[in-house]
Amino acid sequence: TLSGVYAFQGLPGLHDLEYPPPGATPAASPPLTARLIVEVEDTEDRFVPVAFAVEVPLPYRGVLTTAVGGSPPAADVPGFYLFSAPSRPAPLGLAVVRAELVDAVSGAPAAHAVLEVERPDGELAYGLAGAQGRVVAFMPYPMVITTLGASPPAPPAPLAGQRWPLVVRVRYAPARLVHPAGSTVPELRSVFHQAPAVLAVGAAGSGVPEHTVELAFGRELVLRSENRSTLLVEP
Repeated sequence: TLSGVYAFQGLPGLHDLEYPPPGATPAASPPLTARLIVEVEDTEDRFVPVAFAVEVPLPYRGVLTTAVGGSPPAADVPGFYLFSAPSRPAPLGLAVVRAELVDAVSGAPAAHAVLEVERPDGELAYGLAGAQGRVVAFMPYPMVITTLGASPPAPPAPLAGQRWPLVVRVRYAPARLVHPAGSTVPELRSVFHQAPAVLAVGAAGSGVPEHTVELAFGRELVLRSENRSTLLVEP
């Protein structure tokens, strides 16, 4: 619809409800409860493909709430989030955090890992890696640091010189991923139920559960292990 809501018709078992025979009386209760797999793919590669299961009485009227457990948004918000693909142009005015995640054990891309970025105010931004382990997270810049109230008054800090600390974490446990029948995309709930990974950020390969990095205004932040162009993660 014009509001961005997708309505599905012609689902298995609903033909008689959509096209009732003459003289038929509506059922007093929903006649069918179905477990459906919804798979979303953006043909313009702006968003990472996702799949999720729903088990609802049909027909279902209204906007479906999909709570995937531990992921944004809150459980009472209808609909579900799409996660930006690295190929999506960065929206103007937003901070950009990128990484190419690699499994430190197998050397393969850390497909379907979840990047979690925590701002200084505690707000979280998420990115979802695709099959090649590449991930991006877009988020508003943190609060600008000023010298308001300083004595004597100091000139305002230039925007180009603003810096903020960010804490990054990765959820990665490929053994926990569940692929719905007929889908090559893991179910979204299982993606966000992955356990926290270990980040190999030091030259010696020492691992940490989270890593603090610095975001500079106007510059994309690329996460890397030391002396590498990729970020090594270990389940």
